[in-house]
Amino acid sequence: MREWHSPDGTPSAAYNENGVPFTTSHEWNYIVGAVDVLSPDTPGTLVAFGSSVVDGTGSEVCRPICAPGQVDNQFGNFGTNDIANNCSAEDIMAAMANTFQQLRANGIKIFVTPITPRPGYSGIQNNRRGEVNAFVRTGGDCSGLCDGVLDFDAVLKDPAQPNRIYPDRD
Repeated sequence: MREWHSPDGTPSAAYNENGVPFTTSHEWNYIVGAVDVLSPDTPGTLVAFGSSVVDGTGSEVCRPICAPGQVDNQFGNFGTNDIANNCSAEDIMAAMANTFQQLRANGIKIFVTPITPRPGYSGIQNNRRGEVNAFVRTGGDCSGLCDGVLDFDAVLKDPAQPNRIYPDRD
């Protein structure tokens, strides 16, 4: 896996004046241990967390981001690796519900994407993906457990073959 970041000695990409952030890469992954936000000029913070797409593989979501006053919003991409590892839809939905309850108890709003297609998912795995995605999309708020859905699945899937990523977007 390749990770992208701003070059050493430069300000964060959010303040990169030339508009070309993340020009340097490396071959290792980081495990998030904490998210610390200190900015009196920023009205809120959104943290992306979840499966490997946002580099949260195997992490406990609440531990690094539930410090009071640190994070206002969390965007989650959950379940892609769980589906690949043959977890049941019920187990994934229960884990999501537990995670969402922890985040909400700490005053954090949760926004989630349905699970996107993945090369190599079997028919059974795609059925489980469909079950989880129906749960996420219900009411536009994960069946009442999250604050909104950002539907990356709808953006990425091939309309002719919904269990495949559209080739122009892969």
